[in-house]
Amino acid sequence: MEHTTKRRGNILILSLLEDLTFHKNDELGSLLHRTLRDNNVDLIVDMTQVQHVDSTLSGHFVAARRECELKRRQFGLANVPDIALKVLHTGGADHQIHVYGSTEEAIADISDRSHGTQKRRLVMDIKCGHDDCVYFTYGKGGGMIHTACEYPYQDDITNGPTCKCYKPDWQQIQENLPIGPSPFRNAKKKSLYEVRDKVAQQETQKKSRESQAVAEVDAVNPGETYQPEEEFEAVAARLEDPNLVPKIAKAVDRRSNRETNSSEVEAMTPSLLSDDPFAVDNFPSSTEPRPEPKADIPTPEEPPVAVVPPAPPKAPVPEPPPQPKREPADTPDQVVRKFVQAWNEGDFQKEYQSLSARNRAFSESDYVARRQSLRADQKKKFGGKTSVQEVARVDSCAIEGIHATVEITRVDRTPAGANCYGQHYHLVLEEGFWKIQRSEDGEPRKNPIKPQKGRVMKASDFLGRTKPS
Repeated sequence: MEHTTKRRGNILILSLLEDLTFHKNDELGSLLHRTLRDNNVDLIVDMTQVQHVDSTLSGHFVAARRECELKRRQFGLANVPDIALKVLHTGGADHQIHVYGSTEEAIADISDRSHGTQKRRLVMDIKCGHDDCVYFTYGKGGGMIHTACEYPYQDDITNGPTCKCYKPDWQQIQENLPIGPSPFRNAKKKSLYEVRDKVAQQETQKKSRESQAVAEVDAVNPGETYQPEEEFEAVAARLEDPNLVPKIAKAVDRRSNRETNSSEVEAMTPSLLSDDPFAVDNFPSSTEPRPEPKADIPTPEEPPVAVVPPAPPKAPVPEPPPQPKREPADTPDQVVRKFVQAWNEGDFQKEYQSLSARNRAFSESDYVARRQSLRADQKKKFGGKTSVQEVARVDSCAIEGIHATVEITRVDRTPAGANCYGQHYHLVLEEGFWKIQRSEDGEPRKNPIKPQKGRVMKASDFLGRTKPS
């Protein structure tokens, strides 16, 4: 089924480009299931190009909505034609699925519902022109839908083309890249039978060339046959010819580069002490001195060879002692607890050091300045007071290799009241320390912290009351 996908922050817009006829019904169900399986985001189905629908359409949309609910995600339909509305009403699905008149309205409503009780902080009527930014969204204001920016630091939004908050959605850009033709798409897979036939064909061609060469030789010399034994016998006869052996053996002295006769060579050889070559005199022992040779040829004295004492053995290189395996100073849940409580102490350097290298979008000075500005805004809003962050409970902590996940129940106490919700942290081990890679806010929860018992009441608590007698 022809379709296109487009991302808008944490929302995926699935645009259908074909009519939902009976033959496309099964393809629609598979498309919705595959999209929800591969993308863990909120889903909006845009039906602008749909003109005809089948009567069994509503079942696939109801199944997709239930699958989104299992993943705690939102689902909606946008630009639904009238004929599709009638089919949804007939199937009883119009009260189960959210239907919107436009895609912008669907984005604004689903974004508000996905944040739960927390109100989104938006800058309306944004005019930067960066509709491919991850912070670009839509919001409701005055009963109308406006373009908005969801950048968390609103003071840096200049509402122009040179805004600092521009961050392109690289995942959407990568999905939009054209896919070239693959050289292996229509290639035929070779089998062993084809290889066998090719080898047999090469052997046949080789034999045919050899037979053709023999036929050409027979055509030149008719009546003669080639016998390799006769050729070898002729070569052996030439080697046995006595004329090839020189009558006088000659030796060449390489140092003087002159030729000498064999008689001179024999004169230079020392004669044996006995005529018997195997006599004992011809093999003196190592204890008895060797007798002088009979010939008067002086024997050159060899210079004494200096005996070099053996070098002392090298000292063995001491092996370094085994380094003890360094364990992380804090466990993942302790790192999360210190990160949350650092706000109460105003220690924003500790917050920055708890973040991983991938999660540090700013320098340490910029991060501290932004956090101090946010703390100053709270003091101005609440009359010199700030919110107090507290980890009410650590629900789970799992470690797999260099990655860890921590789920907590967090309580934020403000002068306006307490807000309790779940929070998920993903940590990674960097240089022997656990660092926070990313965090996600969960659903609202009940505050598990019980109030203190035996509290001491102040006199100011009884102002305006009559003292019991």
